[in-house]
Parts: sequence; C-alpha cells; structure tokens
Amino acid sequence: MERRLAAILVADVVDYSRLMGKDETGTLTELRRHRSELFQPMAAQHNGRIVKLMGDGILMEFSSVVEAATFAVDVQTEMLQRNADIAEERRMAFRIGINLGDIVIEEEDIYGDGVNVAARLETLAEPGGICVSRSAYDQVRDKLDLSFKDVGEVEVKNISRPVQVFHIQIDERAAALASTVKTTETASRPNWKPIYAFIAVLVPIFVAGLVWWQYGAPSRGSPTAENAVVSPRERPAIAVLPFTNLGGDPDQEYFADGITEDLITDISKVSGLFVIARDSSFAYKNQSVAIADVAVELGVQYLLEGSVRRAGDQVRINAQLVDANSGGQLWAERYDGALADVFALQDKVTRQIVSALAVTLTPNEEKNLSEAYQVDPFAYDLYLQGQSRVALYSPQANNEAREFFEKAVALDPTFGRAHAGLALTYAVDATFGWSEDTALAQEQAVKFARSALALNSSDPQVHFSLAQVYGSQRRIDEGIEEARKAIALDSNFADAYVLMGIFLSYSGKPELGIEAIHKAMQLSPRHGYIYPYGLTIAYFVMKEYETAIPILESVLERNRNFQQGRLLYISILGLVDRIDDAEWEAEEVLTVLPNFSTAEEEKRVRFVRAVDRKRYVDGLRKAGLPD
Repeated sequence: MERRLAAILVADVVDYSRLMGKDETGTLTELRRHRSELFQPMAAQHNGRIVKLMGDGILMEFSSVVEAATFAVDVQTEMLQRNADIAEERRMAFRIGINLGDIVIEEEDIYGDGVNVAARLETLAEPGGICVSRSAYDQVRDKLDLSFKDVGEVEVKNISRPVQVFHIQIDERAAALASTVKTTETASRPNWKPIYAFIAVLVPIFVAGLVWWQYGAPSRGSPTAENAVVSPRERPAIAVLPFTNLGGDPDQEYFADGITEDLITDISKVSGLFVIARDSSFAYKNQSVAIADVAVELGVQYLLEGSVRRAGDQVRINAQLVDANSGGQLWAERYDGALADVFALQDKVTRQIVSALAVTLTPNEEKNLSEAYQVDPFAYDLYLQGQSRVALYSPQANNEAREFFEKAVALDPTFGRAHAGLALTYAVDATFGWSEDTALAQEQAVKFARSALALNSSDPQVHFSLAQVYGSQRRIDEGIEEARKAIALDSNFADAYVLMGIFLSYSGKPELGIEAIHKAMQLSPRHGYIYPYGLTIAYFVMKEYETAIPILESVLERNRNFQQGRLLYISILGLVDRIDDAEWEAEEVLTVLPNFSTAEEEKRVRFVRAVDRKRYVDGLRKAGLPD
C-alpha cells in the first residue's frame, strides 16, 4: 500500500437529479460536453489528471494546489459565460472542493482522508463555487491574487477533527486570473510578426521541431482524458534534483548536468523504483526550493540531491537521499575517484538508494549494478559535451554535438551511447532539412543506430535513438517497436512513452497513444509542451477537434516558435471552419516559412493512413496555405 501527499479536487453537478428528471438526454449531453470541452483540456493545461468519474462527479489529482485552484477558477468563470444565455432552470453548475492531504493508492484508484476531505468540501461549496481546506489555502494564498472567505472550522462526516474551510470568491480577481489564462495568446498576437521575422533570420525552418526528437510531457483504455486513470504507484517514488557544479567553472556545468542525467538513467532502470523524468527534475535547476514543496509538486517521497566537483581527472560526488515526509536524511556520503571511475561511483550511489529503500533487484539489475561501464573516460567527457549541445535545438548546435560524438567514437569505438548520439544528429538533419543530402543523412542515421545497437543492445537510450531514426524515415511501426524495447529496459523512460504515444497516434491507434502519453505525464509531472502536443495528434486522428484546440493553444503559448504545433492548429481551425483565425495563423507561418507548400508538407507529415494525411492537408488548404 502506497501513500503520498497530493492536491485533490472533487467536482459535482448541482441539482443533477432535478436536471435529469426534466431532460435526461439533454442533461447527459451537456455534462459530456462540459467534460470534453472544459474539464479535459483544462486538466491537461494545469498538469492535472482525472482519476475517475462518479456519476455526475469527478475526482481529480493535480501536481500542485496552485494548479488545482487555477483550474477550478477557470472552470467556474467559464461556466458563468456558458450559462449566461441559458434559462436558469436549465443551467448546469458545479460545486468544487480542493484539499491538500495524504492519499492511499490501490490499483487504479486513490482514497483516504485526503480524498474524503475534498469530497466533503465539495458539498460545502455554493453552486458555482470553490471550497478549499486550510492546508490548500496555505499553499495558494500568497501565490494567487484571489479573495477568500474564512467560514471557520466545520465538522464533516467521517473525519475525526473539524476542518477549517475557506471559500474562493468568484469575483473580479478570479475573473482577472481566468482572463489572463485565456487571453494571453490573443493579447500577444500583434507582436508576433517582428518576433517571427527575427527568428527567420537566425534559424532555419524547423529549429523548434528538434525538441520533438529529444524531449517533450492515467490510463484505463479510454480514448479520452476524462476517464483516463494513471497506473498506481506501487513503488517508492524518487526524483533526482540537478547536482550543483561546486567548482563554479561554467565550462564544467555540462559535466554536473551529465552526471545527474546518468544517475537518473541508471536509477530509472531499477524496476522497483518510480523515477521522475529528467525534464521535471531539471525544472528546478538553479532554483532555491524547499524539499517538501518539490516532493508535493512531483508526487514523490524521496529526493536525491548533491554536488559534483571536478579538478582535472579527479571527481568528487556528494550525494544525499532525503525522505520528504520527515525531512530527514536516509544517507549522505561523499565519493572520490578518478574520471575513469565515474561509472563505478554512479553505481555506488544507485546501490545505496536501492539499499536505503529496501528495493529488491532482479537478477539482470543485480548484474548490471555489479558491472561498471568500461568506457574511455575522455570519450565519456566528450559524450557529455555532445549531449549538452543536442539540447540547444539549432543546426549549429547539432553540428557541434556531432563533432563531439565523432571524437568520442574515435577515442572509444565500443562506446555505444556515442554511436547513438551520432545517429540522433543525422536523424534530426534528415527530418528538418538541415542536411544538403537528406538520403545520405538517413543512411548515416541508420548506420550509427545499428552500430550502437550491436555494441549495447541492453541500453534503452540506444533503442530510443533507433526509434527516432525510424520516425525520420516514416517507418512508424518499426519506431513503435524500438520504443517498446526501450520501455521494457527502463519502465521509467518518460520520453520513450511519449514518443511511442505519438507514433501510435500517427499509425491510427490514438486510444493507445493517449494511454502512453498519460503514462509519460505521470513520470514527468512538469513535462515539456511536446507531451500535450502528442495528445493533440491523437485527438486529431479521432476527429475530436474541439478537445485539441485549447490544448494546442496552450502548447503554442509555451513555445510560439513551434511550427509543427502551429500547422496542426491551422489544419484543425480550417476543418472546423474558423477560417478567419486559420488565415491569420497561416499568415504568421508564411512569415517564417515563405516557401511553405502543402504538397511538401503532405510528404513530410508522419500520419501513416492516407485518409489522415489528406484530412490534415485539406485543413491547411482551407486556411489558404499554398500548394
């Protein structure tokens, strides 16, 4: 039985029985519409998940109370607008309760006092109102500009102690908060053209698209998020925070980051642990944050933090494992050694975590922990420098990364991950037109991916790179298979889950794609925008355009330069006959991509089924993009 601290939200329809008695079909239709158009996309925007539906009620979990409260304000202010032109007796309103508390996870459900308090708070809310507990209030009162009404302590059913209750006032402050969320995209539009013109000078056509290859980001077998449930966390949950570069030399920052990433990779291979993905951990880089706050935001109990100091070929790693519930250290140690011993040092840290958390290793995991990598230390250093360039997302950085990987391979031809890095740089070149010879780039990508596989078939990163290579060639089914192999070797590999989810959606299996992406979101609560973008590909295939639109708007708000997302947005706007909006967006694309053609886009886009490709291009043409 696993416990953790969580932000829980419960919502229920006011006078549901009365509404059903008057018009059963109409009420059900309206409820489903609000779930699909409002709750579902807003949950994705605010890092929440719908745990389950309970008749007219909804149980949700969020990564933070701030996100839960913002979501609730968004829902209630939007419902006011939706009900404005509806007769009072036919209006559908929701009560919402929010609590920060301890929950128990069992199978595909959550329960416990934390959930019970949220459910009781919901019954205390006014129609169209939001009620929060003291624990939730303490988290949001200084972070959100909202008005609160303290109604004092209230005795609630089946809870031993009274609960102090606060009502969030749906007033001008709440409207301003919701307005900020909804109108940022529109308000910013007048300034986009000069931004895009500047970008067009500095970067080639699809710079932002490179993110698709490296990062982004609940499952019950349902095609929609409204009844998707994340698999329960039956394993100790841990996050590795970015290790500090104690030397202070900015030229060595890549080394501290590389050590952190390798620790995440190694620990995540232990099947008995639930490990938060790299992107979510690195969101805290160079930030002064309280351990307890990070634990709540990421939904973990344990945090590994530390520092790295490098002097020549000598390395010192300080590490400590902290129990966020108690705030105490489970262990803290210092490891010293030569650069050549860095893998052995990493293995020591991993073994200490396994021991401290009483995790049982499989025979293969025990073997892997007992065998330090035999890699030339200088080749490893070059590899880390290459990895740091890959994350910069530009043609120049991609070329620099390739040079580092080539040097690493030259020093140590048996270093499989360096071969995989080379494969990735060529795959990206082929995909986004950064190579003068696309066919040659694809050949090189396949060559180095296969050599990486031959050198180290048990490395999930190698299979992940090969999946990306197949994607660049639109060999989607083979890409799915390699992503599955990566996940089989590393059950915590969030990026592999999201890549597989995107590929499954492209192949015409959007329900399975959504399941995989929701799993990725669970592994990376502070995921990148590629994760929700992946959901929109699935919704496009399912023709759930109204669900996809707000999510795409949120994605583009996070990265205005993400042209792949913008093109999908334009296509959907065209398909739903929002031609004015589509034409405006198309004009922005042509500012950045003056030679864009729908004919070339049809060749590039990865939808496997001809009917999906045709529908996608039809939407672009309706928006006025040229053939």
